[in-house]
Amino acid sequence: MIRLSLFLIVAILLSGCTGRGTLQVINRTSHQVYYTFKGHDYELSIGETGTATVNIRRDWSPFTDDGKVYTLGIEGETYLIDDDVYQTQVELKPSKTLKVYADPYYACLRVTNLSDSVITGVYYIKYKDRKQDTSNNLIEGNPLYYEDSFFEQLEYNAPQDPVSYDFMIFFQGGGSFTDYNIILGNDELHLIEVTSLR
Repeated sequence: MIRLSLFLIVAILLSGCTGRGTLQVINRTSHQVYYTFKGHDYELSIGETGTATVNIRRDWSPFTDDGKVYTLGIEGETYLIDDDVYQTQVELKPSKTLKVYADPYYACLRVTNLSDSVITGVYYIKYKDRKQDTSNNLIEGNPLYYEDSFFEQLEYNAPQDPVSYDFMIFFQGGGSFTDYNIILGNDELHLIEVTSLR
């Protein structure tokens, strides 16, 4: 009888139970942060924290890891995981909270079209180390119609590593304008709101 009871206790422990794992995404930039988790899209305002919980089967066996790995897609106007890296893997564990801090590592260009014209091209010229580099069309194949908006993370200006930009906007059917000599520090955003052809 004692042996049977011990067997049942061990079987219950090994069978496991369900616990709740928590993911917190904390926006520590001065701008918006966007993330995708388990097929849902979220947007965080300045200083906001997003929280998601998932049920995770807790396995009490000493031979297995009771965490579960998920894909987290995340970027902000002045935040990226790394250059051109927009998603990562996060491991959540029962009864534990994983915190992801979105700190500012970039400057940003945002273009919003409030005109009746279609924006077909957004480019920048970057001036650094006595050289200039012209970007590809940042919205190639994705024109901006009325109320469409677009943003791009950029390298920021620092005293030991100065950088500046010219931003060029092109319209369908002709016409363009340029914002010259824009200097942006870390976590700074340059907004171009297009209300008409200039």
